Amino acid sequence: MRYLIFGILMSVLFMACENNSNKEQAGNQAPANPPTIYRGDATTASPEGIPQANKNGSFMEPAPLPDVRTVQLLTKDFWVFEFYVADEREVRLGNKGRWFAFYQDGTFENGRWTEKLGYGAWNLQNIPGEGLRLILDNIDNNQDEQWEIQGVNESGDAMTWVGINKTNTAGHVVKAINLLTRPTRKQFDAEHIE
Repeated sequence: MRYLIFGILMSVLFMACENNSNKEQAGNQAPANPPTIYRGDATTASPEGIPQANKNGSFMEPAPLPDVRTVQLLTKDFWVFEFYVADEREVRLGNKGRWFAFYQDGTFENGRWTEKLGYGAWNLQNIPGEGLRLILDNIDNNQDEQWEIQGVNESGDAMTWVGINKTNTAGHVVKAINLLTRPTRKQFDAEHIE
């Protein structure tokens, strides 16, 4: 219960910053046609050095994103999960140190601590009545995620993401922070966490 309250408080804190972000995203509507799916051998599509758990995965074809504030913020350096709120302790600990590097061409890389664990395509959709949705389509289908960006602080270096219902992130709340480099266990006092 305390994690739910903590998540609600985090959302409220960042909702004050949401107005600027949502105003700029109003023109970025959901595409009329469903995205094209890229299917291929992950070993040939994989950027060098990224371990691949699911070699039969697929992701939508990357598409360049508009030059709006939220895209500019997301494509700057690395976005790291500073706080991850979920009922299950294993889920909270397993997401500590996760990071994403988003690129303007619609691709991303992700990992945990200093290790790369996946890559794929990402997109933003402004869903009327639901908000700004961040879609992460990973080559490892077990890592596909969808988040609603509920708030961005004024300086643009922290965001609140909330898991979308009927996805594997449903009910989860994240405070993501912007870092210049991939996170280290030492930075987050997590040398003892697996």
